[in-house]
Amino acid sequence: MTTLRGNSFVNSELAVTARDGARVDLPQVSVIEQGKVQFSALGSDSVVELPALTRFAREAAARSSAPPGGRIFSPKLIDLDGVWLTVDAGAGLDTSQIVTLTSGGVDVTGVAADFTNLVRVDGASLTARDGGVLALPNVASYAGDGLDFYTTLRAEGAGSVLDLSGVTALAGNTFVNDALIIQAVDGGALRLPNVAAIDVGMVQFEATGDGSRIDLSSLRDFRRGGRGGSSLRAAAGAAIDFGGSLHLADVDLFVETRGVYTLTSLALDAGARLLGGDLFPASVTNAGEVAPDLTSILAQDAQSPLDAGTLHISGGYSQTVTGTLSIEIAGPLPVDYDRIVVDGAVQLGGTLSLTLLAGYDPAVGTSFTVLSGSSINGAFDEVTGAEIDEARRFEVNYVGGDVVVTVVAQ
Repeated sequence: MTTLRGNSFVNSELAVTARDGARVDLPQVSVIEQGKVQFSALGSDSVVELPALTRFAREAAARSSAPPGGRIFSPKLIDLDGVWLTVDAGAGLDTSQIVTLTSGGVDVTGVAADFTNLVRVDGASLTARDGGVLALPNVASYAGDGLDFYTTLRAEGAGSVLDLSGVTALAGNTFVNDALIIQAVDGGALRLPNVAAIDVGMVQFEATGDGSRIDLSSLRDFRRGGRGGSSLRAAAGAAIDFGGSLHLADVDLFVETRGVYTLTSLALDAGARLLGGDLFPASVTNAGEVAPDLTSILAQDAQSPLDAGTLHISGGYSQTVTGTLSIEIAGPLPVDYDRIVVDGAVQLGGTLSLTLLAGYDPAVGTSFTVLSGSSINGAFDEVTGAEIDEARRFEVNYVGGDVVVTVVAQ
């Protein structure tokens, strides 16, 4: 046999399986490019022999796996497109010779996979889980667009590492309602330390769970390059490392309970938003929007050391003429309304946006300290939402280091 074609019907595939010590030998098949094919070697001494195979391609998209004891022998296979590889503990699957693996994926579980010669993985989802290590030292760039929506780069579980330290150029997904999702969860580590800028496509970074970490230590400029929303999120004991200053445009950064960001300063440009309420350990220049977002914060972990609705900025805060500070008010107590606490000096301009929530009907004379700093310089150029009704409105006063909003009679 020199030609092998898989199934072309929806939800069907050609399964090529060696089981319980059996052997499948296909010595003359060099290219597979049509239909869906799945190769499996199941059980001790089971072998699928593909000694001449060099290309396993897009229309043949399928999974190739060899659970413990089995082996898929394909020493010449260098080009995969639209193929999923599963590399498990004890699996006999040749990967060190592979040069390109695009628009499919690799799932490495519990082992250190060998992809020494791999140089291109555009559009492929890459996962290291349960202590697995997937290091791609010769991959210099990555673009997310592939066969599947929501391409994923993921490190899951303590000791799991997805190391993309060689990547210097990263592009997200450009299809409508599509994203490149980059995750470190449950103690996993994902390394992209040499990407300085992201300006193509939609990319969503997410680190959650104690010990999880995403290394973006060279990233200085992150802007959405397509439709949809790019974002950064660290929560529940996880960290995203930037190492220095960071500039965002059309990107959301979420500040959540026990989420850690390491950076010195943050600049928000048009369309960028700093959202959430907890500690943010850097100075902020706001030409976009800052919103503690009470409706989200009320659902956060009650163990947070800060009151719900409070964004604590450990540096200074400067708001430009295009910036907006959005405050939601649902009651008279500090835990009932959004506020910002700034350790350093505050320079104001731009817009203060006020919104009443949950049917709250404040009485005349009720005051809300919505922003505090070591000093206040300047004032908001505009206040939206100041009119409550024909009889009442919000009045903004600058008192020492505080911005106080008070309900007064019209």
